[in-house]
Amino acid sequence: MLWLFQSLLFVFCFGPGQLRNIQVTNHSQLFQNMTCELHLTCSVEDADDNVSFRWEALGNTLSSQPNLTVSWDPRISSEQDYTCIAENAVSNLSFSVSAQKLCEDVKIQYTDTKMILFMVSGICIVFGFIILLLLVLRKRRDSLSLSTQRTQGPGEHSDS
Repeated sequence: MLWLFQSLLFVFCFGPGQLRNIQVTNHSQLFQNMTCELHLTCSVEDADDNVSFRWEALGNTLSSQPNLTVSWDPRISSEQDYTCIAENAVSNLSFSVSAQKLCEDVKIQYTDTKMILFMVSGICIVFGFIILLLLVLRKRRDSLSLSTQRTQGPGEHSDS
């Protein structure tokens, strides 16, 4: 009986505790073919070796690791949620993320970056044309000034 009490005391005092604060971090990338690649990482606060992780979608286990990488194509896939489940002997937690939402955020960033690149390129082209125009006008003015000096002769001045 003492052994059972000591074992239970050890499990409750030093064994796995309640899991807390499950989080999913993501890094998403949008490719030119509009396929979205999601890199998802699941974690819990103060995790130890007794915590196991798995990823599920539509009730199917996709991975038994805290990390999951998937490709999602909105043209051929419907809305897809990925759920991370963290478990130990005492408790379990889950957290779901929407592939559509994560990929829409990446698409907005991609579109914003593309727009900025187009605008910067356009501004550079306009400035290039302005500089080229100023150089041509300066060269033309200098050549007119030089031709005026040649027609007047070395000692003459024009009365303008």
